[in-house]
Amino acid sequence: MTAADWIILTGAATYLAWTIVPAWYRAGGGKAFGIPLPSYTFNAWRGTTTFAALVAIVSIAWLGLRSGGVRLGAGTGRSVVDLILASAGLALTLLGLAVPPATGVGTASVSWALPAGIVLALLWVYGAARKYRERRSSDRSTPIAGSGFSTGVRP
Repeated sequence: MTAADWIILTGAATYLAWTIVPAWYRAGGGKAFGIPLPSYTFNAWRGTTTFAALVAIVSIAWLGLRSGGVRLGAGTGRSVVDLILASAGLALTLLGLAVPPATGVGTASVSWALPAGIVLALLWVYGAARKYRERRSSDRSTPIAGSGFSTGVRP
């Protein structure tokens, strides 16, 4: 595994672990008939961040499959899949800012763990972008197959 793979794994796995922290959203609170109501905090497994957490699971599984040697069809780069998954995770996490989940006690507001989740998603995207750049630079430096220069013999 390359350094970029480790960054992807660290970013996606830490993001997934962070989703269970019960401080992504806050709902409730205030007063009703002069009686203070409790506020509730929720983890990331509500709203659009649920799908971001599922994308993190898929990304970790894909990294394991890719490291095991699974190949896609012709024309589909393995690093492109990493970049798509990480970008989707970041987009869904950012969407959690704009579309907070509805709860039984009203619409939730953003709490302190969601911005921290965005930072972890950015780490995940950084690793995927680095992997994509590594792959693109190695594609440019390899000779064209069948040219005679890659095997040392003339065709």
